[in-house]
Amino acid sequence: MAYSTAIGDSQPVAYTVPACALAFPIVKEADLGEADHPINNTNLSGKREGACVIMKETADNDLVLVIAVGSNTTSAWTRQDTLVDIVPA
Repeated sequence: MAYSTAIGDSQPVAYTVPACALAFPIVKEADLGEADHPINNTNLSGKREGACVIMKETADNDLVLVIAVGSNTTSAWTRQDTLVDIVPA
């Protein structure tokens, strides 16, 4: 995109952005384990191999990144802190 260099013309301002918000949904741990929950339905949530969500643990409310192994309602979600699978049943 070309910008005018004429005196008096406004110029775009450059900003340094150190961080940005992540666009990952936060999902309860119990919901990831339910095959019937909308998060495990590809048509409703977009679940597919490589899809990421943030899981809120039931025990202590810690937040953990989990990645879908596949797109089926019973495809596992792999925790990235322990690499343990959560398999919806």
